[in-house]
Amino acid sequence: MLKNKINKDVIILNSDLIFQEKTLIKFLDKKHKNLFLTNKKKDITNDDILFVHKKNKIVKKIYIKSKSDSRSLILPAAGIVKMSAISFRNYMKIISNKDLIKEKYYEAGYVELIKKNIFRVCVASQKIEEIDTARDYKKFIKTKYSKYL
Repeated sequence: MLKNKINKDVIILNSDLIFQEKTLIKFLDKKHKNLFLTNKKKDITNDDILFVHKKNKIVKKIYIKSKSDSRSLILPAAGIVKMSAISFRNYMKIISNKDLIKEKYYEAGYVELIKKNIFRVCVASQKIEEIDTARDYKKFIKTKYSKYL
């Protein structure tokens, strides 16, 4: 099984993202081994995974596609996660015990993972775009997307 073969730190990167190279480099250079990359609070949509965090950036709660207390320190997931080898093994154990057809979102495993491992949030300096639909693509094309090239 995959979880038994990987014994180094891992990056999980969704394949429908558009971002600047420097955003990823800055993220990877952060000293913390367990880190969720996020967009800014102003970028929250009704379709986001949301991380509630403390002032020290440690994640204390995760909302999966649901509303949250907007007064909290909260940031939208950007689809990029850095994990230590131990955290990744824990994550693989968690999701291997889930019915992902019922659950729908692999990120639901993060809810349990943050109880076992300390994760922090890191805010991207430039918005990370997610292209899920033709509508998302058309909206993106209308922006000044040359900054992503």
